[in-house]
Amino acid sequence: MTPRRLPILAALLLLAGCQPSASEGVRQLRPDTFQISRAGADSLSLRFGVREQADHFCEARKLHAMPVDTDYSESFFQMTFRCLDSGDPEFGGRGPDSAPAARHKFGGTTLRY
Repeated sequence: MTPRRLPILAALLLLAGCQPSASEGVRQLRPDTFQISRAGADSLSLRFGVREQADHFCEARKLHAMPVDTDYSESFFQMTFRCLDSGDPEFGGRGPDSAPAARHKFGGTTLRY
């Protein structure tokens, strides 16, 4: 390896170490129920980042993420989710965003659908 490539390799290794793992920041609430919270400047990016992390977390266990509860503001997003098998009657083969018991909170108001 030439000396010119060494700094590039070191930078790539450093960046690879900065990527959060699927389980980093995931709290287990019950055997199949977990929670992820993030704070930042862009609520849309937070939402997609948390959802993607939940999907990866459950996929690593050969399961599917099903949101149960969310709480968010302009700079905070928290999602409680379950990791379920696609054959689980509670998952019901629906898309992961169509959980019947999902609750969403915004600014102290809880929406339940």
